[in-house]
Amino acid sequence: MTRNYALGISFVETIFNGSNLSTTYVFSEVGDRYLIDPSESTLRSLLGKDGLSFHKTRKILLTSLDWKDIGGIFGIGLSFTSFPTNTQIYGPPGIKKLFKISRCFQYIKNLEIIEFSDSENYMIEDGVFKVIAIPFSTPEQKKKQQKLLQQQQQLQQQQQQQQQQQQQQQKSQKSQKSRQKQQTLTPQDPNLISEPTNEKICYIFHSRKMMGRFDSNKAKELKITKQSKIKQLVVFRKPVMNEDLENPRMVHPEELLTKPSPGTSFAYINCPSEEYFQDLFNNPAWDSIKDGTKPLTAIYHKSPPHIMENPKYLEFIESISHLSPKNNYPKIYGKIKEISEEEKSTPEEDGNIMYGSTKHILLHKDFTEIEDVLKLCDLFRSRLKILIPSLSIHKTNSPKWEPVSTNSLENLKKSTISNTLIPAKNSLRVIMTPTQFRGAPVLAQEVINRQDELQLQHDDYFLKGEGEKQAKTMLDLNRHLESLVKDKPASKYPKTLFLGTASSVPSEHRNVTGILISSSEDNHFILDCGESTLIQMERYFGRVDLQKVLIDTKMVWISHLHADHHLGLLSIIKAREEALSKLSKEERKKHSPILIVSHPSYLQWISQYRETFDPSLSFVTQGIGMGGGNMEHVCETLGISSFTNVPVIHSQNAYGCVIDFKDGFRLTFSGDTRPCPLLERAGADSDLLIHESTFANDEKEQALLKRHSTLDETLNVSYNMRARKTIITHFSQRYQNTIRCGFGKVPYGVAYDLIRFSPYQADLLYNVKDILDGYYQELNISRLKEREIIVNYLPKSKFKSPFTQDNIKSVIDEYKIAKAAFTRKDNENLALEGVPKMTTVFDETTKPLQTIKSSFTTTTSFNNILTKSKKLNFSSSKTAFLQNVTLKSILMLKK
Repeated sequence: MTRNYALGISFVETIFNGSNLSTTYVFSEVGDRYLIDPSESTLRSLLGKDGLSFHKTRKILLTSLDWKDIGGIFGIGLSFTSFPTNTQIYGPPGIKKLFKISRCFQYIKNLEIIEFSDSENYMIEDGVFKVIAIPFSTPEQKKKQQKLLQQQQQLQQQQQQQQQQQQQQQKSQKSQKSRQKQQTLTPQDPNLISEPTNEKICYIFHSRKMMGRFDSNKAKELKITKQSKIKQLVVFRKPVMNEDLENPRMVHPEELLTKPSPGTSFAYINCPSEEYFQDLFNNPAWDSIKDGTKPLTAIYHKSPPHIMENPKYLEFIESISHLSPKNNYPKIYGKIKEISEEEKSTPEEDGNIMYGSTKHILLHKDFTEIEDVLKLCDLFRSRLKILIPSLSIHKTNSPKWEPVSTNSLENLKKSTISNTLIPAKNSLRVIMTPTQFRGAPVLAQEVINRQDELQLQHDDYFLKGEGEKQAKTMLDLNRHLESLVKDKPASKYPKTLFLGTASSVPSEHRNVTGILISSSEDNHFILDCGESTLIQMERYFGRVDLQKVLIDTKMVWISHLHADHHLGLLSIIKAREEALSKLSKEERKKHSPILIVSHPSYLQWISQYRETFDPSLSFVTQGIGMGGGNMEHVCETLGISSFTNVPVIHSQNAYGCVIDFKDGFRLTFSGDTRPCPLLERAGADSDLLIHESTFANDEKEQALLKRHSTLDETLNVSYNMRARKTIITHFSQRYQNTIRCGFGKVPYGVAYDLIRFSPYQADLLYNVKDILDGYYQELNISRLKEREIIVNYLPKSKFKSPFTQDNIKSVIDEYKIAKAAFTRKDNENLALEGVPKMTTVFDETTKPLQTIKSSFTTTTSFNNILTKSKKLNFSSSKTAFLQNVTLKSILMLKK
């Protein structure tokens, strides 16, 4: 019976990536979870969001194949060894083609791709929602599709005729027939992979009807008074015998409930131009919405402002919108508890829950304010601005970008939906179930006031006691360095801006690899361009100032084919073209297409992508290595003396580079590599060495296995190279903070995201790393306190979660695995020092979790781990492992 109803909590949450490109997450407590249009940086934006996890997402819905709508899909897939089991991607024709041409840098398992290529509505079902996918396209595209469909049908008929002839002529050759049959079914057959089109997809979600509420009066009438029997009926949905001795009978769960309520519906529309109107508006899937049978609780509009202002579009939207004088939830709430009894949905006489007016959520970036969506990262940046303001702040007077106001659009302002428009914010949740909160908009990130409460706490850490002395020392050093170059403006270049300092996958603190080098105020180039590079540039320069920086960016250099080094490039190219389009024709002629420099294996991929998916992309290429040309054109474009590509020890066709500027400054960038003698010789006497240091010294086996470097190995390279300054970067995500490894052969600085420095300022990075090490620990503890408050802010479902016992079991299993991970050698070493064995310490630390005591708090256990790990001198990797296991377990148990 229960599978016919939508059980538990469900909501729709908008997630922004820092550049106002949105992803929409559909959460269901008991059904499948959906991700709609995963834009670039979706993975990083999901980090730290309680209740939202890609591991539990089973369906990804794409509305188009524009990079702005799918830019995060590879990053999500590559962050796991494989997609979660039975993950499905739905979207327009061309998805299979995209994954096929991208096999050079990815191969994702457990992924099923479904393309809507027949222009007919498609139904997707799970335990809670029925989703209708509506393909729509332009009239011109419709004609092409019909011709293509006819050609495909003719081809299939020809193939069937050929197969019939072969079967008649070759009955005795069974083995040959079987081979031919296998060949026609192989996924690599181009006939089975659709070419991309301009088709778009709209999605309508209809939930199942809502089960009625428990009626205590009905229970009394049916002689059910014992709590144990009520629990069996309401929670476990099992029939029980009543307590009537004269007329005993079985009572079924539905007899104690009020009348079921209608399901909840919402739509997601991404209409880029007027050409699509006819096909979108005339689809029969809207009929049940227009006649009021299935009114929409919300419509998510990803359409741009000129479409929202279009009279034809507004007329259509008004026809599918439900207007109600009651139950409208007139504001955005910080907590569900803020909703008064008067504002909640109230049952009508027949028991159904009334619908409020349809809410219109505006997702397009032109409608939304730019937000700092990575709060933990931004808190850390605020401390950097205290310690090293000259390295952390672009300009104090940069112009602010203003979103389009709905009041400025006259047609939209006059429409009947004007009072139900909501420009989306990051973490805006619209509740779909339970029904008493249906349509309520809740801003999840405002459950507690991060910017006030946590900011003050961190200010205290820095501005009192020892922190105050450290901050004063850094400011004095900064003033001294500035005085040395006051009359030498040329010495301020080249400037280096770290756009990402993580390896493989991003974290809340660090994005994946990217470095912006500025040889002058109006001449920039990028070394590696991981996902979200554009977003990081916007976070540093601001959207207004970024336009000029993009126009003046002449080249992007890609070290090798691993995805974390190049997935951000397409966004850079498209954003630069958009910035150039705003210039006059005369000004545009002064700027050449951006130059992409890499090995031919990567250049082949990006050229094929342009040819297949986006012919408007404007760039030129320069190969390196075998088959590549000389670098004279690169040097001329960048205004430098020489640019040397150096083969390094990592993947096939991986390179580092050595750059000589005209003022004699030499910069060496390692890319990803093991210690490389060839790089040491090529970069001899470098003024600045930027070298990867993925692993701590105690992880040398991992460094050898994955062909990366440890800290000591990096510093040996610097020593052999005679580098004047050394900055380490590309840190594994197993380290929650900086790599605490002490001193090496040479001094060094640590790279942090969105730090920009001139050559003379490198000493600031040398001195700041020790101060920030302790601060990272403070941030982690504060984040845990915050998550403990947020994790249960939504009302708990009255239905028993089917995952609870599995969660507890997985926690205990994970502890067993963790205990087994520590070797006998660790225990023997600790025993010699007269301290308890590792397993004993582990048991003591995690005992509150294992017994699941109600008095246990997140921070207590986390602090225990930190304190005992430092006291016993555990390696950084083991400490981080304990922290991660504890945090994961706490969150699982709390849910």
